[in-house]
Amino acid sequence: MKDSKGHVTVVVRRKFLLGSALSVLGGMHLTACGGGGSAMAATSPNTTPNTTPTSGTPTDGGAPVSPDNQLRVSLPTGSETNYPLQFGRPFAAGEIADTPSVFLDGVIVASQADVKSRHADGSVKFAVISVVLPTLGTTERVLSFGNQPRPTVTPLPLADMLANFDFDATISLTFGQMDTSPTTVSARAMLAAQTDAGLAAETAAGGVQSRYWTQGPLCTTVLLCDHKTKAFDIGSNATRAIRPMFHVQFWPTIGKYHVRHIVEVADVTRLKDETTTTLSFTTGKASPVARLTQTSVNLYAGTWQSRAYWGGRELPRANIKHGVAYLAKTRALPNYDSNIVIHSGSVASYASDWATRPQGLGAKGYWQIAMSSVGGRQDLGLMPKWDCVSLYSGAASMQAICERQAEMAGSWAFFFREGDSAKTIIGTTSGQGRILSKLSRPTVFLHDNNNYWSQAAVADRFKVDGTLNMSRDGWQHDVAHTPGTFWWMYLSSGQAFWQEKLMQLGAWSLFVVNPGLSFNSVGSGSSNKSMILNGVQVRGWGWQFRNRARAWWAALDGSPERSLLEQSLNEALAQRYGLYAISSSLDSHPIRVSWNANYMTWYSNGPAQPRPNALAFWEGNGGYTRDQFISSVGAPPDDWGGASTAPWMQNFITMSVNHAVELGCSAALPLANWVGKQATTIAKSAHPRHLADYVFPQNKKDGSYYQDLDELYGTWSFLAEGTTPPSMPAESSSGFPGGGTPGTYQVTVEGYGAIAAAAIATSNGNPDQAAAWAVVGPWSRSTYYFNHDPRYAIVPRN
Repeated sequence: MKDSKGHVTVVVRRKFLLGSALSVLGGMHLTACGGGGSAMAATSPNTTPNTTPTSGTPTDGGAPVSPDNQLRVSLPTGSETNYPLQFGRPFAAGEIADTPSVFLDGVIVASQADVKSRHADGSVKFAVISVVLPTLGTTERVLSFGNQPRPTVTPLPLADMLANFDFDATISLTFGQMDTSPTTVSARAMLAAQTDAGLAAETAAGGVQSRYWTQGPLCTTVLLCDHKTKAFDIGSNATRAIRPMFHVQFWPTIGKYHVRHIVEVADVTRLKDETTTTLSFTTGKASPVARLTQTSVNLYAGTWQSRAYWGGRELPRANIKHGVAYLAKTRALPNYDSNIVIHSGSVASYASDWATRPQGLGAKGYWQIAMSSVGGRQDLGLMPKWDCVSLYSGAASMQAICERQAEMAGSWAFFFREGDSAKTIIGTTSGQGRILSKLSRPTVFLHDNNNYWSQAAVADRFKVDGTLNMSRDGWQHDVAHTPGTFWWMYLSSGQAFWQEKLMQLGAWSLFVVNPGLSFNSVGSGSSNKSMILNGVQVRGWGWQFRNRARAWWAALDGSPERSLLEQSLNEALAQRYGLYAISSSLDSHPIRVSWNANYMTWYSNGPAQPRPNALAFWEGNGGYTRDQFISSVGAPPDDWGGASTAPWMQNFITMSVNHAVELGCSAALPLANWVGKQATTIAKSAHPRHLADYVFPQNKKDGSYYQDLDELYGTWSFLAEGTTPPSMPAESSSGFPGGGTPGTYQVTVEGYGAIAAAAIATSNGNPDQAAAWAVVGPWSRSTYYFNHDPRYAIVPRN
């Protein structure tokens, strides 16, 4: 059936193609169990909740296996009974052999664990845990974890989803002022068109159509989508560029459901800017409740918008302390200093300021939406500041900010999906409905703000209706400042939505390199299918490698996404190993071999003698002029050849690559040790405060790199001493300085000294780390403002 615009409004039943069987188990969190919105009275005429949840035999769960693996939960105010809690949980290797069980205040409780990935030894790496807490109030409840046998997975039957909940959710759109007839897509209709067997088959095959994300007695999550027949796609014309989707959690023991509404313009076979739309979200079947209605919503190509709600009464969001020390132990996060306690005034200030900011679709929150803007800001670092404050504080108010900030990031045009059934993602696996693959669209070149997207070969080019607006209401992105968003949301929540956004963000980085066949400083080498990172700013290399590594970590075991992203990591590493003549496990990799053979072409605008490179300079010629050097640090050395580099940018690479190593990318360790050598060497030198310089001399007049700091210092009248540089005071007891009013959300710590210390702290495989940390550690330990902004509050593991 079609409406007046030709939109399909009734789901057609579809067949699922079974591929290689995957045991895909997973879980989904409600971001501290609150989707936002106002409290609504539930209308559930067919629901008779069982308020005594069970999950087989909880006595099989053994005993807590690690005393430091605890999660603490409470409500900011009030109390609740039968409170549904779902969260993501990384586990240390070897800790949970089979499946996690849950203990509440030391007593085993009914729980559901959906395992997403496992360590090399078969133990659980990441799982999503579901529990229903009998009571929850302002007193902290402590959850700990044991091991239990792997259970038989039984999802909630489709008939129960339709009969036992007052379930429906709709997305409605009108297009422009002349359109008075909304096009509406119903989640209930999409669900009713499925079958239990079809959902199970698509899940087992690792498919992209409607499928399960969690399965079990406490919570079954269904991802409702159609990326193949595209029957639900809607739009202002026949292109139908907008794809509506729903992610729905069903909690049968308490008769509640939670739904995320999603609209995206991501399918590269039908891109179009849909502007001045009116967008509405509802929940409920018997008496639908409008949860959001907004006019003048611009849905640009490559973007999405989403909000999530509980059906019926909105549940209060809980405080959840995930445990800084334990998460660092799992290596999912760097070794953040667990002794830091976030300033309560800072958290309160965040909440009060947030309440004054617009939060509708397209709002910017704390993002610098013109991403290439210069200067420090809260979104830079391994994670944005607000995510780090949430990690440390566990405050419900901070979790709400993190979720909304992540939702706002959908206004950047990073997010694409393969729509062509003839394209593959890797090997012979169909790419349709998945992240874009460089292997099947090798000539696509996006780079900053997708400025070069139209230059691809015809077979690879995106299909676009009309002219795309590249300003996108100011949401313009670039390679050098891409934030580390979505990571904390996925780690803490386990939601399928954030996992996919991580992978789309990582996939965007596959297309930032010019596809031209050249070994120069911007080319792709001998193949435009290579997934190297070339022709990007120094810091941009670090941020894009970080995003690839996180997407790879989050991808499901055995999935084609994981294979593609792993290949992209190895190829990016292989190119750098070839350029810098670094020995590694990738010595025989063709990309390493070819770039090693052609390294002088890459250095054609750099030093005449790029080898040796004992101080590990990343760039060939540096990115700063003589005037910039003099204005920032003073007179250059006498034998300076006119090229300088930004050590703080290289420190971002050091942090990112060491983070990737800890996530499991062991092939990156030689690069991590090589690139981190610059910071540890400066730290051990006679003038360690050069770590905080904005720029640093790189090339000598004779066409070689500086190889020895004593030699460099001997010809340099400017030395880091006295009041210079200010971001690393002469007295280490002063710590690294912060900016902003103490006790408020405005405080930041992002000076070059703090960045350098964090880089050294992450360099756990570097043999010089201990000596370097002995120098910089006193500054880090004395930094008061880390209790406001802990982004760089990282300490060595040993």
